[in-house]
Amino acid sequence: MQINKKESIFIIYFLPLFILKILDITSENWVLKGVGASCTLIFFICTIRTKYNIKVFRFFTFLLFYSMILIFTTGKQGIFFSVLMLLGMNGIHNERRIYKICLTFGAFFFIIACLINSNGSETMRYINGEWVSMIKRSNLLFVSFTAILCLYLFLYKNHLTPKKIVFLFTISFLIYLYVGSRTGLLAIYFLLISIILLQKKYISNKLIVKYTCFLFPLLCLLFCIYSGWQYNNSPFLNILDMALQGRIYQNNAYLERYDITLLGQPIYENTSADNYWVLDCAHLDMLICSGLLFTILWTILNICTIRFFYKRNDMVEVSVLMMYALYGITETFLPNCFLNMSFFLFARYLYSILSKKTYSSISSYEQQRNY
Repeated sequence: MQINKKESIFIIYFLPLFILKILDITSENWVLKGVGASCTLIFFICTIRTKYNIKVFRFFTFLLFYSMILIFTTGKQGIFFSVLMLLGMNGIHNERRIYKICLTFGAFFFIIACLINSNGSETMRYINGEWVSMIKRSNLLFVSFTAILCLYLFLYKNHLTPKKIVFLFTISFLIYLYVGSRTGLLAIYFLLISIILLQKKYISNKLIVKYTCFLFPLLCLLFCIYSGWQYNNSPFLNILDMALQGRIYQNNAYLERYDITLLGQPIYENTSADNYWVLDCAHLDMLICSGLLFTILWTILNICTIRFFYKRNDMVEVSVLMMYALYGITETFLPNCFLNMSFFLFARYLYSILSKKTYSSISSYEQQRNY
């Protein structure tokens, strides 16, 4: 399988960091820092003379500048790396080769990650109205599995037979039994059921279904805000909080502790039992930590991308985007392009509306403007 120069540059940047994330190498680890810096440097060296559509150049100049500001206001670098990923997709018109490479390496290293995490810990979970003991491993294993499954769906979306769908349901359940991530399993089942239902025209053509899909990211955001603010006033939310392992309680605590700012702020997190502070909700993490502006832009981008693929009748892509919005209620990885495969879809949407024939070099913008 031959790949062209732009695809090679993208793979050099994306694949090493994708693999490290699957292996649960965190941002505090010097390996991830070193590889991240190296991949970013190579990416800029390889693309510095690339000619860009004027609108693309201006758009990503703004995004890069904005994402660098967020590094200082939030203390997190993930959004910056995700913007680079979107920039790296410029000029790539056939994502299938990239999907196949990432799927192959991702599946291999996911197996390694499962072996590394073979020693799980016993914990208590609130299931069917009672607390039960179960073996639990890192939720990131299921997040990684979700990313691999989405790559598979992108690659083989036109060949999803009933047998393959049943296989995906089965393998997802087996991974759940190994990892113990109930919300991850719920997200995957939501994804597969959405694909089945939305591919039926008499369902997808209904206005209520269409606009529910369009607004689904906003609905998830509003649910997180509402449940966090109303946690102390609703017995139902208290029961739901037990099922979600205290996530709604933590949402409430963070909403009470922090104000909402335009450009975000660093937030305190601690996993010790006597002082547990973890905001395990991507929607509120974006709102509180990354800021109101980022949350608005993120929600609009998701809505517009879902609308774009819905009109093209690409219901696999629509289902993936909605699934990640749902997953974001219980996990914080959504702005991370190495774990959230929606970024491939964001790139397809953004370049579809930014494409023109006027080009600019990233290193000589003023000169190229006059051509």
